[in-house]
Amino acid sequence: MSAEATSPEALAENAIRAFTLGRAAGVNKYAELLTRFGRGDLQTMDFAQESVKLAVAESFKYAQDAAGLGSVFIAALAKLGQPSPASAQTKRAAPAAKRRPRARPKR
Repeated sequence: MSAEATSPEALAENAIRAFTLGRAAGVNKYAELLTRFGRGDLQTMDFAQESVKLAVAESFKYAQDAAGLGSVFIAALAKLGQPSPASAQTKRAAPAAKRRPRARPKR
C-alpha cells in the first residue's frame, strides 16, 4: 500500500465510505420489501414479519459497522499522534526552548 492509502485521512475516508455503503444497502433492501408489499406479493402479516427480520439484521450490521468505524478513527487518531521519522530527527537536533511564565491577569 502507498503512504497515501494508509494516511489517517485515507483510512477515515475509506471507513466512512464503507459505513455509508452499508447503510445504503439496508435502505435498498427495505425499498425492495416495500415494493413487494405494494405489488401485493406480500400479505400484511408477511410484510410485518419480514420488516422485523430486516430491522434486526440491519441493526446488528449497523452496530458492527459503527464499532468498526470507531476503531478506524481511533487508529487514525493514534497514527496522527506518532511523529514522522523526519520530525523526530528535527526535534532531537533542535535545542529545547525555555518557556516564559505567563503573567497572571490582574483583578
